[in-house]
Amino acid sequence: MAEADRDDTSSQGEWVSPREYVRRIARDPAAETEAEYSITEQFRRGKIPYCYRDRNGELHHDDLADDFRREAVIDFAAATATRPGRIIREDNLALPLVRGNLRPKPQWIGNPFQRDFDPFSRAYYIDRELPAETITELKFLVPRAPAVEPAAQKAPRRGRPSPAPLVLEEAKRRSKDRERLIRQGRENFLAELSSWLDDAHPEARPMAPKTIGDHLRENADVRALLPESWFRRK
Repeated sequence: MAEADRDDTSSQGEWVSPREYVRRIARDPAAETEAEYSITEQFRRGKIPYCYRDRNGELHHDDLADDFRREAVIDFAAATATRPGRIIREDNLALPLVRGNLRPKPQWIGNPFQRDFDPFSRAYYIDRELPAETITELKFLVPRAPAVEPAAQKAPRRGRPSPAPLVLEEAKRRSKDRERLIRQGRENFLAELSSWLDDAHPEARPMAPKTIGDHLRENADVRALLPESWFRRK
């Protein structure tokens, strides 16, 4: 298969790192260990397409030897797979092969009459140590993740505007008759403002007398026009 064909995975899936594959199939962090085990088993059994780069940087697809896959240890964070070093036993090729019992076997042939003859001086087999092998940039071909459309942002709820500016403006207008304010008293003044708001601006939100009093207290300009005794805490 051509390299371009292998890289074009739009119709069948996408290449992801081992760590990303774990995130996709693990529902929560506690399940990541189980997900890693499952992915490793799929890789060892050849049940999942994969690609990697060898030590020379060359890209490969699905061509690892079965022995390598079965023994490899995947590093999910580094996106590598390593086959540990091992020792294999081979015939000692320094010995001649003598056929015996219909099966070739290494055997030392020498002169038994010589003083230095020792039939056990050379082993039949030798152990050869093989270094660890590592592949890098390991990726798996997995189904494409469904596109997640951004949640539609709800338009801010447009309620009726606060009637506070209207109430403050009316309080300023009424504060001109200070003697009337003193005779009227705070509670009656606030109740009249509340009733005035309902009658003059029926489209506005109603406002309780206590709420109106809080707005008057917080507005320094209006507060300066009203009797100071109205705002003393009891």
